Amino acid sequence: MDATLVKTLNSQLLALENDYGSDAIGPIVVHALIRTIDTYTGDTSVQGLTHELLRLHDALLDCRPRMAGLILEVQSALLFLHEHPQATLPQLCEFLDGLLDTKQSRQRISIKVANELLRDQPTILLHAYSDTLRAILEQCAERDQRPRVFVAAQEEEKTDRLVSVLHRSHYDYKVVSEYSIAHIVEQLDLAIFPALTLNNSGQAVLGPGSTGLVSQLRAVGVKTYMFLTTNKFSFWTDDTETAFSEVREKKRGALHFQKTVFSHDDIALDQFTGVITESAILSPADTRALFSELQEKWLANERLLATLRNGSGSR
Repeated sequence: MDATLVKTLNSQLLALENDYGSDAIGPIVVHALIRTIDTYTGDTSVQGLTHELLRLHDALLDCRPRMAGLILEVQSALLFLHEHPQATLPQLCEFLDGLLDTKQSRQRISIKVANELLRDQPTILLHAYSDTLRAILEQCAERDQRPRVFVAAQEEEKTDRLVSVLHRSHYDYKVVSEYSIAHIVEQLDLAIFPALTLNNSGQAVLGPGSTGLVSQLRAVGVKTYMFLTTNKFSFWTDDTETAFSEVREKKRGALHFQKTVFSHDDIALDQFTGVITESAILSPADTRALFSELQEKWLANERLLATLRNGSGSR
């Protein structure tokens, strides 16, 4: 795989997640794929399209952190082409439009599931922004059943995005530095953390700073929930880093030093009270069982992809 392609794609995806949250990446990428297909002037045969989608699939596999939802959507497009060997570009675009409808339906259902946690208007801690979390907060406001909110402040831009939602919807909220949460934990009933993925090792990938907060809250008995729909399950097995990292040169007066920064945290699934999915709020044990069940279907699709890869001349 072209290392330059992977690096460029990886940086763009991380920028999108940073700007819009993990839930918005999928629709953005699918829309971009549809626009690309609409204007594509290369080999438009099913074999040619399969070859290009396999390149994208493999590039996404090499990105870190691995964004499972995107990979599974490209996999779905590949399976569609396999099942429809006479498919045209408009038909492929129509299929991708259907994926967007599925994503919207999944989000609507998961919002209803999450709202059950907030119906009694608990005091909650929020840390990271996501598009689904925004919709949950707005729906609570529409019902005039707003929970009281503490925001664990992190990067200014990310915190401002979350605070803007709370302000627009007239919430009672307070902002506390994420390293000072110890001062308000006794006021909390629960915390919700949007997650990017859950990998094959049972590690959830979340925004930076989440691991310390979850551990701190767990130690004092505050319930912690991870928001993770099943399309974000990452079934692949690998021993590489779960997050992107880089070393940055820093200068403070006469001092020069290097600072290593990481795009995400990872934390064991068992550290959470529950996982908010599009079907229910699951315990860690039930989440693992569902993961294994869905992984069986994924393995069958992977075997089929291997035959497509061999037939397309891709790696």
